Amino acid sequence: MGDPREVELVPAGLPGPAREAAPFLREQAAADLRVLRVLA
Repeated sequence: MGDPREVELVPAGLPGPAREAAPFLREQAAADLRVLRVLA
């Protein structure tokens, strides 16, 4: 966790392919969390 400015800096340091994959990874993580909440 970090403040919003710190969080914005992390993707800036990633290589291009990782930045391009970030939206997909975020959506996949959100879907995984939804499943876990249903199972809990």
